[in-house]
Amino acid sequence: MPTFERLITDAEAEKGHITIRERYRPLFERHFAPLLHEDDPSASETDFYKLFQRADNGSTIRLKLCMRNRPRKELRLYLSKTGAEGYEIQGNRILVIDFSGRKAVLSSRPAGLLQPERLFPPKRNAKRTPRPADEENALITVLNREPRMLTARERAKWARSAKLARECLEAAGFDCEAGWSGDRFKSKATGRNYSEVHHLIPLKYQKQFRSSLDTLLNLCCLSPQAHRAIHHGTDDQVIHLLQHLLRKRPALKKQFWISEDILFRMYGVE
Repeated sequence: MPTFERLITDAEAEKGHITIRERYRPLFERHFAPLLHEDDPSASETDFYKLFQRADNGSTIRLKLCMRNRPRKELRLYLSKTGAEGYEIQGNRILVIDFSGRKAVLSSRPAGLLQPERLFPPKRNAKRTPRPADEENALITVLNREPRMLTARERAKWARSAKLARECLEAAGFDCEAGWSGDRFKSKATGRNYSEVHHLIPLKYQKQFRSSLDTLLNLCCLSPQAHRAIHHGTDDQVIHLLQHLLRKRPALKKQFWISEDILFRMYGVE
């Protein structure tokens, strides 16, 4: 079912429009088709309008899709009210558009995040350390040849239930829920395929949620290869794995009021 989900920030609510990210562009282009000006550099910027249905009261509204900021070609969907039309949006809510019917149905729901504006803070430009002179480099090279002992400091982390982890592995039959194909080795402790437990919504974001993320619904059984791929793979691999795991947990997004878009950003993919 083609569905669009997007967390609306306070800044976007104030502006009255959102930017459509690359992976959702084909969905909107099919609905607002044809967007001829995107492929024709000589064409002027054109506004496209389409009728939507509000899920809360069933009324029909008209939204605008347009391309701005050439040559970046930023695709924007305008929702702010223009006269009697449009849709007034508020920050800290998730906008949902269902494109499966004849007319796209638009609704919104509260975000499960306590402080969504702090979830993805703006990146700061790190100050570059001046490069040492050649003499200093030579001295550093000599010093680094000596073995050094580092003191490991304990760091605070969220508690994880070993019982829930075992239940997750046993429920999956120690098979990789991501469907990762490849050689597996047997665990000495269990005699089954060695598998690892992964929190689909990362525990490091626990402060942003009202309920515990260490639940059976948020746990998944992964092979070591899939576990590493979901943390260190390419953007396409990570998105594919997350979408595959989300399809097996349709209740996850409802329980934590989280959209697919937010989950992708938690893993650093757009």
